[in-house]
Amino acid sequence: MKKIMFLTLLITALCLFFTIAHAQWLETTITVGNIPYALVWNSINNKVYCANVSSNSVTVIDGQTNSVITTITAGSEPHALVWNSQNNKIYCANGSNSVTVIDGQTNSVITTITVGSEPYALVWNSQNNRIYCTNSASNNVTVIDGQTNSVITTIAVGSYPSVLVWNSQNNKIYCANDSSNNVTVINGQTNSVITTIAVGNYPFAFCWNPFQNRVYVANFYSSSLSVIRDSIVSGVAEAIENCKLKIDNFSVYSNPAKTFFTIRLPQTACRRQSGFGTSATDRSTIRIYDVSGKAVKELDSFGVDELRVSLDGIKSGVYFVQFGAIIKKLTITK
Repeated sequence: MKKIMFLTLLITALCLFFTIAHAQWLETTITVGNIPYALVWNSINNKVYCANVSSNSVTVIDGQTNSVITTITAGSEPHALVWNSQNNKIYCANGSNSVTVIDGQTNSVITTITVGSEPYALVWNSQNNRIYCTNSASNNVTVIDGQTNSVITTIAVGSYPSVLVWNSQNNKIYCANDSSNNVTVINGQTNSVITTIAVGNYPFAFCWNPFQNRVYVANFYSSSLSVIRDSIVSGVAEAIENCKLKIDNFSVYSNPAKTFFTIRLPQTACRRQSGFGTSATDRSTIRIYDVSGKAVKELDSFGVDELRVSLDGIKSGVYFVQFGAIIKKLTITK
């Protein structure tokens, strides 16, 4: 009898353990502004930003504690957000025909950039550090310099542009034009229109597949998906050259660093395509050396494009971050 009771209790405990280990549950509910409409996560500071349309504000949430840090006034009807990890800035498109730029460190407004009428969507091009903003009522896209927060140019597209996606493989921006039933393809290097592609009725959502280099377009009123395939033509050499440029753009920030820093890496596929290294290890291993040449940390970056590195156990001083043949200087101040 005792054995049966013991086995029953053991099975119950095991069932409870596995239920807790694998369950999903609602942890909490956070009160924000009226009609929360867009979200973005800041991986540098582990903060979540929420655009509240009817409250004309952006709520900043601590990703660790799920508590509200502050609320930022951000123009009229803010409804699109994008995070620039290179400069730790958050861009917020709002109905004031402007984009509010927020400092991700201080959560304060840096500046307000005037764009076209009814800005609706945002995307960040990390290769050139540019932000693209669709202006639905102006039928164009504003290109913003992520370093200076100034307008570089305005690109005419189709009627009522509302959705954007960036193809990092070929540095192209795809813009869905709802009322024109087409997609404008923009060269991310020159900011010129490459072509316009007819799709279904009211294209309203994008998804990019980097494996086959395809863009999927959801056509709201056609009950269909349009699949756009980017040509690879005699492009193998061009793609390799583009990848080599990305290898050269390997970057380390914030620098100087205190508790951690972030490494931006070329895409894994790019590392293979460009012939970077002779093995998977060569294409993924990152080493940090002190001034004496001693390796103080070794990291595996295989399969990731961005890596956050803790500086626990590493003292203040000058260090060097090596990725393949590329070396970046890093200053640590604690």
